[in-house]
Amino acid sequence: MPTEVALARARMLADDLMVSQIPELRERVATRLTELEASPESARAHRLAKQISALLDHAEELDDDQRALLRGAVEYFVLEDDFEPGLLDDAEVVRSVREELGLTEVPDLLAQDAVEPHQQAAPAVMPADEEVLELIEEDRDQVFEDSPEL
Repeated sequence: MPTEVALARARMLADDLMVSQIPELRERVATRLTELEASPESARAHRLAKQISALLDHAEELDDDQRALLRGAVEYFVLEDDFEPGLLDDAEVVRSVREELGLTEVPDLLAQDAVEPHQQAAPAVMPADEEVLELIEEDRDQVFEDSPEL
């Protein structure tokens, strides 16, 4: 996924983030991680959670707009039904936000996803009924209408 698309997804979910809200976000990440424990992507989920935690460690150093973008990345991870099945897109969003924020001192724990994607477990995909597929298409259409940069 191109960086511009990943950042657009984070920006769609971006919202004000006060430093006092960071513990709540960490808890939401931990809850999502627990939900993903039994999935084939458990290892990727753990790497994502660790990366997000490292980014949240730097939240106090960021300005309001940067913290809002960071929140967008966290919200994308905890969102159960996003644009694509699996966590590879979540990893791209987190990686893109990390780079956009200039947090190069935060180690990229997701590098394994980029280096060896062929060795990653395939995402578990449940068959969807027609109504669900239509809703997904409507959501995607709306995103592209609302985000001309996509």
